[in-house]
Amino acid sequence: MILKQVIKYTNANAIEATWTDSDGVVQLCKAYSDAQMSDFRADVAQYGGDIAEYEALIAEVEAGIVPPPFATAASVWESIKSIRDTKTQQGGYKVGTDWFHSDTFSRTQQIGLTIMGANMPAGIMWKTMAGSFVEMTPTLAQQIFAAAGAQDAALFGYAEQLRVQAYAIESQGQDPGTLDISVGWPATYQG
Repeated sequence: MILKQVIKYTNANAIEATWTDSDGVVQLCKAYSDAQMSDFRADVAQYGGDIAEYEALIAEVEAGIVPPPFATAASVWESIKSIRDTKTQQGGYKVGTDWFHSDTFSRTQQIGLTIMGANMPAGIMWKTMAGSFVEMTPTLAQQIFAAAGAQDAALFGYAEQLRVQAYAIESQGQDPGTLDISVGWPATYQG
């Protein structure tokens, strides 16, 4: 094929290349966005043409690439809260060697057991996140309640640390989206 023409769009930072056969019949016409100049180079190598003729045009298009806007600290904070809330509802809390469910329904049951205290019926078997059963006692109910509070405080505290970091990064004119919000969280059940 013959690279018949390459044009730069006036309404977008992009080009269009047209290849024809030897009779001038269009065989291929492709548009390339500013981020696809390597694709254009590869197509010229594959379909025909002298890339050297277009290097200045390629450079002009690549120079016009506008980087994506920074994430805002507010949007990063929404992502942090989503991770925090998922870990709060699904991560569980540990008492001794056992992890206990932390979803809203389980929390309600656990509060009820804690309130029952010494009036709790004997012999209640409670399922752990690992699938094993342990005997529920007033002491264990209190330990679960305390572990829930400690886990919640740890998760909310770490989320707040990340929020402060995101806003500090943004205040320095940098992208808070570069903050790795997926690491450093308190331990949760890993099954």
